[in-house]
Amino acid sequence: MSGADEDMDHHDRESFGEEESVEGVTEGIGEEETVEGEMESIGEEESVEGVTEGIGEEETVEGVTEGIGEEETVEGEMEGIGEEETVEGEMEGIGEEETVEGVTEGIGEEETMEGEMESIVEEESVEGEMDSTREEETVDGEMESTGEEETVDGEMESTGEEETVDGEMESTGEEETVDGEMESTGEEETVDGEMESTGEEETVEGEMESTGEEETVEGEMESTGEEETVEGEMESTGEEETVDGEMESTGEEETVDGEMESTGEEETVDGEMESTGEEETVDGEMESTGEEETVEGEMESTGEEETVEGEMESTGEEETVEEDETLRYPCPKKEPKSPFPQKESKSPLLQKEPKSPLPQKEPKSQLPQKEPKSLLPQKESKSPLLQKEPKSLLPQKDRKFSPRNQR
Repeated sequence: MSGADEDMDHHDRESFGEEESVEGVTEGIGEEETVEGEMESIGEEESVEGVTEGIGEEETVEGVTEGIGEEETVEGEMEGIGEEETVEGEMEGIGEEETVEGVTEGIGEEETMEGEMESIVEEESVEGEMDSTREEETVDGEMESTGEEETVDGEMESTGEEETVDGEMESTGEEETVDGEMESTGEEETVDGEMESTGEEETVEGEMESTGEEETVEGEMESTGEEETVEGEMESTGEEETVDGEMESTGEEETVDGEMESTGEEETVDGEMESTGEEETVDGEMESTGEEETVEGEMESTGEEETVEGEMESTGEEETVEEDETLRYPCPKKEPKSPFPQKESKSPLLQKEPKSPLPQKEPKSQLPQKEPKSLLPQKESKSPLLQKEPKSLLPQKDRKFSPRNQR
């Protein structure tokens, strides 16, 4: 993040790589993206707290937690995707791990940032609005998880073996623990303030956001992939979609004291849950589709599942909306997941297919995800960050931030 990244005003960020985390606006096309403001990515995961449009595997947003992995534990808010990713402020990294005390953008083995970090590797997280098209998307106040177990005292969304959050947590990896905010993608990362890592373990006391299999958004999210979750507005077309105040899960186990959405064997939520699967237990409202689901508050899940607290439009495996006009529409899961042009057109969100045009947000240019993934001139030069593949240019979010060079 230094230099160009710091330029990225923590608000406009576009990356193309494995992971991306932005405190402001992030647009990435890679595995994951995390943005505190607006984010648009096309890759494995995308998370945006502000506005994010991504077409990838997952998206995670702070105040929004989504995790997909073995275990995740967060005292405040946590969101992880991949092994694990957590960001307190803004983080952009492309590598195994990233840790920054202030603002760091690195592409290497490890990076730690106490302030802002943006990474592009395995995960993407955005605190604002997110539009993605990938496997999963989750938003804080909204949780969506798909894994073995998930436990959250506040809001949690995970998709993996286990996830535990005292506030909000979203992870996707082996383990994640955060005392403040943490996002990591690597072997291990520990931050008392802000951390984003992608690895085996992550511990954060505050907020954590990771994107492995999932996507989480705190504000508005539009995605087209496996799962999508948005706390405000979400449009997705994929397997699952979850929104805070709303939980949708389908997995092994999920437990949340506040809001949780997971998709795995079991799901437990203290808020609202709606699931349809083997077992379902809800103290408030729960709908799930999986092995087990328990929710104390409100939870809604549907197999692949999609849940949205505000507005969501998706076209993919499953779609669930808590507040949108189309809320809980047919959710043509697994079928075309037709465009679900909820919000507006939000484009067809051709998930899994091209996932490309997806001119969400604005043009957001066709984020041809998974395909070339080429160039991706992120933030400034940030160089192509040709992470995994070319991750073709993806000039995401034209307006938002031209390929990162804008910054």
